[in-house]
Amino acid sequence: MKNLNKLFSLLLSVFFITSCTDKESTEKYRIYYINGMSVDFMEAVEDRNVLYDALVEYREKNPEEEVLYSLNEDTVRLAYNYDEEIYAEFFEVFTQKNLDTFEFFVFLSGKMPMPDWFKDMYRSLVVQNTIQFLSNINRITDEDIRDHIDMYRKDLSDGYKIVLLGHSQGNFYANFEYDILSSESVGVVSVATPADRVGDGREHYTTFYEDAIVHAVRFMYPESYVYLPPNMHAQRCGDIDCHSFRSSYLHPTNESREKIIQDIIEVIKELKRPD
Repeated sequence: MKNLNKLFSLLLSVFFITSCTDKESTEKYRIYYINGMSVDFMEAVEDRNVLYDALVEYREKNPEEEVLYSLNEDTVRLAYNYDEEIYAEFFEVFTQKNLDTFEFFVFLSGKMPMPDWFKDMYRSLVVQNTIQFLSNINRITDEDIRDHIDMYRKDLSDGYKIVLLGHSQGNFYANFEYDILSSESVGVVSVATPADRVGDGREHYTTFYEDAIVHAVRFMYPESYVYLPPNMHAQRCGDIDCHSFRSSYLHPTNESREKIIQDIIEVIKELKRPD
């Protein structure tokens, strides 16, 4: 009898999942991850992959969340922004110390512990460039943004809802691009944000109290600057500043991982389908 009950329960589960899959197969949406500073292209790709894995994991644990049944590899995409200048400046400061250039990449890769002076230099340059970005936010004619907007508009014309997920400086891109699109079919989710708002006004964001980069930007920016306060503690910091998208905010032991996924789901549900 026990075996029959187990079989019956299994059949019900399969029926439920199949029904949900069929029901939501017409739900079309895309999630674009927009990286922050000092993240090279391959790191951004890995960030995107970990985000996709987190969504799949959440779907497996929450089969009642029907919106995720249309999730596939093509659903989660990368809207990459380049910031070669900060790397060049960082490298120049490093070489002025007459050190072996190989160590520069070893420190950045995390294969060797960063000396305190290296951490301070890294943090200083990231903060400096973020502030410069903030001061020029209203005059952006960035080629990356034009490329992103072209991608989003094509998706909208094909009937996709769009979620822009910005990390760190990527939040300025997400907010600015949202303003350009001005569509009820586009939403924003923010992670580790030094910005003063979430672009779509829904306030789906996650920033650690322990995030040293965000704190440093706020400390150095003029007092008149209004910013979104931290709203979550990290159970574990996976990088020196508790700022990394992949190793801190999406770390499996951090509650932020689930919150970010839930924010994405809520935004998808709230968006209108493009006409």
